[in-house]
Amino acid sequence: MNTKRMQKTIPLFLMSFLFLAAGTLIAQDKLKKMPGYVQYKKMAPQLYSSIKQMPSAVKWAANEKSFTYIENEKTYTYDVNKKKATQITPAPKQELDKKRGKRPARGRQYASAISPDKKFNAFTKDRNMYISNADGTDPVAITTKGNMTNQLKYGIATWVYGEELDQNTAMWWSPDSKKVAFYRFEEKNAKKYYVLYEQINIQ
Repeated sequence: MNTKRMQKTIPLFLMSFLFLAAGTLIAQDKLKKMPGYVQYKKMAPQLYSSIKQMPSAVKWAANEKSFTYIENEKTYTYDVNKKKATQITPAPKQELDKKRGKRPARGRQYASAISPDKKFNAFTKDRNMYISNADGTDPVAITTKGNMTNQLKYGIATWVYGEELDQNTAMWWSPDSKKVAFYRFEEKNAKKYYVLYEQINIQ
């Protein structure tokens, strides 16, 4: 190990880091001197509450004369002809989650998918794909090669698919429930970059 070279490199790294951090702080200080900054700080907390949020889980009735939706944890039915919304009996939490299509974690995909005929469940586990009955019984492995060593994975997408492309599914049933398609990713030869995160408070 070249000790002298390290001694030169570390101060250079620290100087670069301090220069970048100082530049960020200076930029933040300039913002405070901009016209209207005081008013902005006063109004910023009120901006979110001033925007009318769209209701979630909107579902049309089969006759297309009304639709249901959830707003502020309450379920309503809107009659198109009468132009009137009526609150209906609150649904249990599990039903609300189901209607909302409870999303997976940020940048991730749903780990399972029920077939259109409701008889089977395709799911990913330990980087491999399985099919079972809808109730989870009699699971059968579709793939067996997925693992951390070879960095193969099935039924899961890479982070960019969920984060940048808003892709929250990684498996799809055919309409007749006879086939299921799914992603296969091989990451072993992908170049890896290691990033130091949250080293300073300002991101």
